[in-house]
Amino acid sequence: MNPADILDGSTVVPLAASGPGTGVTAFLVGLIVVLFLLGGFWLGRRIRVREPAPPRPSEQPRPPARPTRVEENTEPSDGFGGEGERLTPYQLGGHGTEARRPPGADDR
Repeated sequence: MNPADILDGSTVVPLAASGPGTGVTAFLVGLIVVLFLLGGFWLGRRIRVREPAPPRPSEQPRPPARPTRVEENTEPSDGFGGEGERLTPYQLGGHGTEARRPPGADDR
């Protein structure tokens, strides 16, 4: 197609479908989509009504009276060399991996 033909107006290219049924078809398709959406909301509401109600605060589970796990605090050891000397990894000796029980934790 030559650009001069478009400007000339001799060639007519339909850009969209036209006719009396076009508007009716678009309306029917839109109506069907809206009906499907309304049906989905209606069905979702019916399903939600059948579900049990959420538990009241008095029905919630209670935490145990004593802790169920022991928390350990790790503290770095004082094994670093003094006087600013450089330490290699094998000289650190597992620094920071010693587990200490929190104060007040009894051994069972």
